[in-house]
Amino acid sequence: MAKERFRYFIKVPELAAFYTEITDYRTAEDVGVDRPMKNEILHNIPPTPAQEAFTEKLMKFAESGDATILGRAPLSETEEKAKMLIATDYASKIALDMRMIDPNAEYDPNDKASHCAKMIAEYYRKYDAQKGTQFVFSDLGTYKPGERNVYSEIKRKLIEDYGIPAHEIRFIQECKSERSRKAVIEAMNSGDVRVLFGSTSMLGTGVNTQQRAVCIHHLDTPWRPSDLTQRDSRAIRAGNEIAKLYADNKVDVIIYAVEKSLDSYKFNLLHCKQTFISQLKRGAMGLRTIDEGSSDEDELKALKSELAALDRKITAALAAKNEEQDGEENK
Repeated sequence: MAKERFRYFIKVPELAAFYTEITDYRTAEDVGVDRPMKNEILHNIPPTPAQEAFTEKLMKFAESGDATILGRAPLSETEEKAKMLIATDYASKIALDMRMIDPNAEYDPNDKASHCAKMIAEYYRKYDAQKGTQFVFSDLGTYKPGERNVYSEIKRKLIEDYGIPAHEIRFIQECKSERSRKAVIEAMNSGDVRVLFGSTSMLGTGVNTQQRAVCIHHLDTPWRPSDLTQRDSRAIRAGNEIAKLYADNKVDVIIYAVEKSLDSYKFNLLHCKQTFISQLKRGAMGLRTIDEGSSDEDELKALKSELAALDRKITAALAAKNEEQDGEENK
């Protein structure tokens, strides 16, 4: 018997009406909280030749389940049921950095890390007089001492290519005690630290470093709207003095998306989820039925002739990330 994830919402207007009966929902805008506005920017990045080549392999793997195409051992019976999860994991990693799956992959100056470093440097210079600070979020490729990782790669570029002092760039993972964590927070608010890297779990909550924040960089996109909100709230909150005085009370939020990859799909999916949640809480739902995602065989047929649609197929069956897909469904 095939397992299916929870996907459909029915009688949506009634659900919204019931929700409004038991809750009193107000946003920060509703109650007049004085905080910066979010200026969201989707930064599209052309795929590198290596990413395009591996994407074709992923497409073949998604169709056949032949793991040797990816350079790994044949799938076990358990792995076969979760092959789309495996494909999604690979797709997420190659969109961030090809060297996460192939340590010997050649460096490409047009990869996501290079684009992010360039943008960080631009904002660093733009708000240098005000000591504007920036956050860089990624749940993949996080900092590990002694190991190559995306955080360290971007820091190296900022130091060597753009002349930003090393002591002004920190990783939240370096803070092993509450005292060191508080010291970094204070340094961000004073402008002594200008760029802070971290994951959603370690930097998304309990970090009140908004006083000088001018930009947030998302190297990857989380699956839950609440996680993106938590990330953005490091800068989009009351007490952001630099944004209010020097940036028209706005904070730029840059989401980096490699074209023809999982990035764009996750970005669009996240916005669809957030729209549904917001409308539900406000009791503004009009549709009676909502399908959170589809997995029709027609999508796989279209995928064969349209490489740009790979991200939709690879993740269509598992937008909630924990889905198991029946092997016959993708034939």
